[in-house]
Parts: sequence; C-alpha cells; structure tokens
Amino acid sequence: MVDYIPIQKQDRQSDIFLGDGGPIYGPFDFKIFDEDDVEVWTMADGEDFFSLQLSVLVLKQASLPLDSFTITFPAGQPVTTKIVVRSARQDSRAAGVRKGTGLDPDAMEKEFSKIATLMQEFRRDMNRAWLSDFGVPGLKLDANVADGDTLMKLGDRLTKGANALDIANAQQNAELAQEAAEDAAEIRDEVAALTAYNPVVRKFTTTNAGPYNMTVAIGTAAKLDVKLGGVLLDHDLYTVAGTNFTFLEDPGAGLPIEAVLRGDVRNVSDPADASVKIVSLDPGVVPYFDARYDARYEAKGGRTRGSFDPFVKGSTSAGTATYQSARGTWRQENGMVHFELELVWTGHTGIGDLTIGGLPKVSACLNSPVFMASSNIGFAGQDLQGTQLAKTTDVLLQTRYAGGGPTTPVPVATIGTLRLAGFYPADDNSDIAFVGDSVTYGKRPGVLETDTFRFKVQNALSWAIGYNGGVSGENASEGEARFAALLTAASPQAVCIMFGINDFYDPLPAATYKTKLQSMVAMAQGAGAKVTLCSPNATPDPAMIAGFGPWLTAVQDVGTTPGVIYVPVYEAFEAKRAVLSSGAYAALFADGIQHPGPTGHDLITATILATPGACRP
Repeated sequence: MVDYIPIQKQDRQSDIFLGDGGPIYGPFDFKIFDEDDVEVWTMADGEDFFSLQLSVLVLKQASLPLDSFTITFPAGQPVTTKIVVRSARQDSRAAGVRKGTGLDPDAMEKEFSKIATLMQEFRRDMNRAWLSDFGVPGLKLDANVADGDTLMKLGDRLTKGANALDIANAQQNAELAQEAAEDAAEIRDEVAALTAYNPVVRKFTTTNAGPYNMTVAIGTAAKLDVKLGGVLLDHDLYTVAGTNFTFLEDPGAGLPIEAVLRGDVRNVSDPADASVKIVSLDPGVVPYFDARYDARYEAKGGRTRGSFDPFVKGSTSAGTATYQSARGTWRQENGMVHFELELVWTGHTGIGDLTIGGLPKVSACLNSPVFMASSNIGFAGQDLQGTQLAKTTDVLLQTRYAGGGPTTPVPVATIGTLRLAGFYPADDNSDIAFVGDSVTYGKRPGVLETDTFRFKVQNALSWAIGYNGGVSGENASEGEARFAALLTAASPQAVCIMFGINDFYDPLPAATYKTKLQSMVAMAQGAGAKVTLCSPNATPDPAMIAGFGPWLTAVQDVGTTPGVIYVPVYEAFEAKRAVLSSGAYAALFADGIQHPGPTGHDLITATILATPGACRP
C-alpha cells in the first residue's frame, strides 16, 4: 500500500511570536521536507522592519520525509524581539517517479505533497504582493527606483518619483517662504502705518526768534520739522510750547520758514520722546519716511540722525582744549553712519597722536578712510589723511609720504582747524565671528582670502560683516582661553566654531576637547550670539581616518546642545573620500595633507549653506 503524506490547509508560516531569552524554538504547526526550506526573520526592539537571519540552525526531529523541526539561534533572543518562521521551498526534481515500466506510487505521493506545499507558499506570498483590481492590468516596477524615491504610475509601469528627502526639503522651503511672506506683510503694514499721516504745514518769514504759531498743538519738538532758509534744523535748535515754537537764537529778519508738524506716526518700538526716524530729505519738499531703516536699531528705540560733540585728544594723555567750534551732525542709513564735523581749537594740552573722538556710533570691524581739510596742524609728510578706527568712535590722523612709504601718526597740535566728512559701517551686533584654527584663518599659499569659506559664507548670506577669529596651530583649549575676549571685541550676533584637527594631533583628549567646546558654546549663548558648531574637515592622513572617532563623537554630542546648529563638515569630506580617487581627494587640500585648498573651502561652504539656520542670527 502506498504511504500517504497528508498536507493540511495552512500558510506554512508561524504567527509573529516573541523571544523568550533562549536560543531554541519549535516545533511549529507546519512540517518541512528539507531543512534548507526554512527562513527565519526577526525584528529587534527599535528596528523598523524584519530582517532575514542566515546563521540560524534548522533540525528535523525524526528524519521523516515530511517532518517537524526546531530552530537554534547563535544566542538567546530577548523577549522584545519579534520572530517569524516560514517555509520558502525552492523547487527541484531530485528523484524520478518511474519504476520499471510503471510508476512508483511512493515517489509520486511524495512529489505531489511537495507540489502542494509549494502551492500553499505561493498562495501565501501572493496575498502579500501587489494585487491589481479587476479590469486593471498588472504593473511593472522600473529598475532605476532607489531607496528614498517615491513611485508614480505611468501606464502599466511604476516609475521613479521625487525623492522623499527632496519632498521634505521642499516642504521646509515652502514653510520658510510662507514665514517670509507673513513677515513681508507685517513690514508692509508697519510701513503703511509710518507713511499714513497728514502733516500740518505752515510757512513764515522770520522777524526775530519767535514765537511762531502753528495754530494746532505741537506736542514735542521731535514732531516738528523746521526748515530755515531751506536748511532742515536739528530739533534741539528750537523749543515748543502749546501751538508755538521759538528759536533758541534770533535768526534775523527776512528768512523763509517752512514748518511741518507730523501726526502721531509712532509705533511700539519708537523711543519714548516720540522722535521719528527721518532718513533722507529732498530739497524743497517736506520730509518723508524711508522704510529701509535698520530693524535691529529700531527695536532698541534709537535715533538715526542727530548732532554730536566731537573733541580732539592725545593718544598718551587726552588733555583739554579751548574750542572756538566743536560740532558735528550724523545720520544712519542701512547700517552706514554718515557724519560731518568741524573742530577749531587753541591751547591743547594733550600728548601723543592726534585723535578725534566722540563719533556717534561704534564702527564695525573695518578701518574706514575719511575726507578732511585742515589748517595750523604741522606734519612731516606730503599730506594728512584720517582713518576712522574699527570698533571705536575715533578718527586717527596720519601723515602720508610721497613714493608710497608707510604712514605715521601726527602729534597733537596746540592750535588747529579740522573739517571732516565720512561714513562707516555701524550695524550694532551684526557681525559673525568665525572662530577656529588655521582652517578658519584660511589664507595660505594657494588660498586667497576670497577662496576661504569665511569669505564665501558671509557673502552668500549677505547679513553681516565677518570677523576672522582663526589662529593657526590652536586647539579647542587655546581657543577657549581667548574666546571671552573675542566676544567682547567682535560683539557678534552669531559665531561659527570649528576646532578638532590640532586637538587630534596634539593630542588634546577627546573628553577635554568636548568640555572646551561646551564652554565656548555656553559663553557665546550667554552673550546672546547664535552658535553654529562645525566638525573639522577630514584629511587624507590614514592616522586621522583610523583614529578620529572619539573627537568626532565629542563634537557631534556638543552639536545636540539646544540652540546650537551642527554642521557635518567632517562627514561631508568623508563622503567625498568614499567616492573620489585618492588623487582627486588630495586635490581638495592646498598642501595635500590637511589644509583645504579653494575646492576644499568650497565643500565647507556648501555644507554650511546646506544646513538650515547655520551662520545666521
């Protein structure tokens, strides 16, 4: 009698079950012909999908053609690990069914049972496959679809769509655009509020100091603009009382007066004295308001025009002087301070280099030349020149020699006359400080200032003047020692910190490296600066490639500090090393070793600009 091998209706697959801490599991509710037919899939806690395990041992229990079995893992499986066991037989013909001139019933029985198991597995897996609805043709998946791509239907094909990361970036850009649109609408409304007013204009001819009656209540002098003989006067040259204004000094008779009383055009950020930011004036017309005022300056309630009191001082001993004239006026537009001053003095007691002080705003990180005319000031060179000194309110006088020789300071003159005009950048707290080692310093043979990532980032973002805080040879400990003084000198609104190469080679222990980075981040945030933290560029050096891991982990950990923007520069260089030839990778470096050349600085620049929020206030 032929042996019958029954095959029950089943999926030939276990339910999902959990590990019990041990390595051995089974038997299961289906049987197998061959141990190679078994697949074991697991998903550990925290993983997102099941993975096929290839190192699991499968053992049949009784050596029957169709037999129960157990599985054995190399190690015990945690109770949080999910497991699925299934049969996935790869069909073959290893035996015939003929016996002499007839058929072998036993062989046929076994072959039919194998076919039945294959059909069950086919049905099981088909239920997990893509199933088209009735009347819809099947679909073919294109070969060029990569991980992260979306799918689009094109006829009977599923073809490559947008990458999921690109979609996410597009969504983020859309959100940023929406925020920008909302900000623009808010600014538009503020500008409309500033420009929507009905001035009261009165014209007079002078007879004396006044009073002159505007016929409506004036309020404060800051709301009344007075032109005398076509010249707009400072508000402190006249007083107001009720509906009248009066000049402090008698202007004489016969001069035309045009007085413009503005309505209430203040907003919440205006100063308490109700002064309004008049940026520019056209000859012969009433003042108008320019919406391009500096928002950061406006938020502080400051004025953008006025007068100031300049003075002459010596660099060694300031001294005192008797002034016949000491006056100056200024205005600020788009972050630039424009000034004019006149100084006439006698009997000065100062010692040292002749310096003019008292400019209205501290300048940014640039020395700016000024225009000047002078008399009664002795000097040895060909002519005089003046320089407004960076981060000060001073102008230094120097003498210039013919033939391009070096300039020298001019000693304080006992008597003298100076008339100066100039302009300089003075965006309060608008600088970005780049702090690091020789890579941040940037300039070296083969690398111009215009090649450095500092230059390219600050010009690409176009919001600040960059401060070069890079010092060759420094590690994070040495950078941290000077960091507080740098914050005071640069007054940055943002800092970009990048150390690590010297820390590895010195070596500064990775734990100390991390502590020093944390200290600089804390100091910068305490000073109100937004922090961008970059990992250093990788190098072609095999020692650094093999051993930099602890330092990279340290900077990555500090990069997770709240409020810090982390830029993966090291990781970007490593990604390039993985796809470039050794020669092409070495070409990223000016010295072929560790200092980036122009293309290496381009890679740093691109990585920073691709990081949302990096090097921004």
